[in-house]
Amino acid sequence: MADLKTLLKPLVPPSVLSAWYKFNANRERAELERCRSPKETFTTIYRRGHWGKSGDPADRIFSGSGSRDPKIVGVYIQSVAAFLREHSPCLNAVDLGCGDFAVGSQLRPYCGAYVACDVVEDVVERNALRYRNSDVTFRVVDITQDELPSADVVFLRQVLQHLSNSDIHRVIPKLLGYRYLVLTEHLPVSTDFEPNLDKKRGMDIRLHLGTKGSGIVLTAPPFDLHVKSAKILCEVEEPAGGIPGIIRTTLYEL
Repeated sequence: MADLKTLLKPLVPPSVLSAWYKFNANRERAELERCRSPKETFTTIYRRGHWGKSGDPADRIFSGSGSRDPKIVGVYIQSVAAFLREHSPCLNAVDLGCGDFAVGSQLRPYCGAYVACDVVEDVVERNALRYRNSDVTFRVVDITQDELPSADVVFLRQVLQHLSNSDIHRVIPKLLGYRYLVLTEHLPVSTDFEPNLDKKRGMDIRLHLGTKGSGIVLTAPPFDLHVKSAKILCEVEEPAGGIPGIIRTTLYEL
């Protein structure tokens, strides 16, 4: 069937293809909006491959190009590892929304105890098997509802951007139990965008919202996270859906 689709695609007028892609995208968003919990939402996303596929037929878990693209991941690992190496003994870490663990596995050597959490049971089971020799504890955790594991530093990499504002409000008080927060979010390139515009939980992010786009900034209203200090560790320009964007990682001391 896939080969037939490949053969027929050049014969279909671009306007028809565009309308078909838009119809499918709207149908997928409507399906996700019917999900009642983060677990149901993100399990559907992974099982339907909404963030892409790994290329390995035996591995259905893929967290998107942002977790695999060396241009994005390399700068992140270099910057966060430099921060982690400043501490002796090593900081104990919690990785929230760890996804396929392609990124977390590279941070693991720079940490003490490491707990990696995701709301999707399929993801956690796959990671526990694939990384069984990495001295990592994998847990199924809904960060909007469950108690979070204790640690010195918490990693939240492109997770909050997929949640609604009400979801994020439930997460923020739990972050105050950590010493450091390493937060990565996809933001507009423009510096005068309106942050934290609300959206429904799902595969989309806020880059397309408002007149100049939007993105999560926890220190801005309505979240108003109080921090002792903030430092940008790295930035990588990365468009999303044709919209100019930047993936920024910020270190917060809480």
